[in-house]
Amino acid sequence: MKVLINKNEVEQNPQKKLNNVIVSNNKMKPYHSYLLIEATEKEINFYANNEYFSAKCTLAENIDVLEEGEVIVKGKIFSELINGIKEDIIIIQEKDQTLLVKTKKTNINLNTIDKKEFPRIRFNQNVDLKEFDELKIQHSLLTKGLKKIAHAVSTFRESTRKFNGVNFNGSNGKQIFLEASDSYKLSVYEIKQKTDPFNFIVETNLLSFINSFNPEGGDLISIFFRKEHKDI
Repeated sequence: MKVLINKNEVEQNPQKKLNNVIVSNNKMKPYHSYLLIEATEKEINFYANNEYFSAKCTLAENIDVLEEGEVIVKGKIFSELINGIKEDIIIIQEKDQTLLVKTKKTNINLNTIDKKEFPRIRFNQNVDLKEFDELKIQHSLLTKGLKKIAHAVSTFRESTRKFNGVNFNGSNGKQIFLEASDSYKLSVYEIKQKTDPFNFIVETNLLSFINSFNPEGGDLISIFFRKEHKDI
């Protein structure tokens, strides 16, 4: 694998988003701290996962894929390495089980991880969305609401799932209520928006990932959840 990439693109897209997914240290499941970088003919895909969800971020602009391939590295170390580079253009190349990160003034070698150590997560772009309901919502309103009620989400792993997340309640079809409770306090934020009735919970670990989104071409994002189970 060998790619030419813009530092700012990495910082603002995969790095900003996936840092909320990658776990710094998990001795029981070390692959939660890994980052998979995959270069195809026209794009570069970044994958990360933890015990709650998996995430993928794609770069298709301001890149040049010189050689296709994939490599696995420690996510946080890679992020810190990119942050420390001053130049705008970076060459990332895998060679002899080592990731070479090069600029005009910098040459850094980063040890890679055996590809068998990372779960083979693939995001199917052709998934049948007929199995899902879709909620379209303004990202700016959503992030504002989540910040308002975040104090009421339990910071401990509770036996009752609802205390470890935010309930999206659109049961009356006229408003969306973001509801959070740690069993001691309750916080609710209202977004005035007409929708089909729905009710589902989003785990708190996923909320920081949603907050990091930077929607392109508008402020709307789509949340898909299964019709039967009402899971995101």
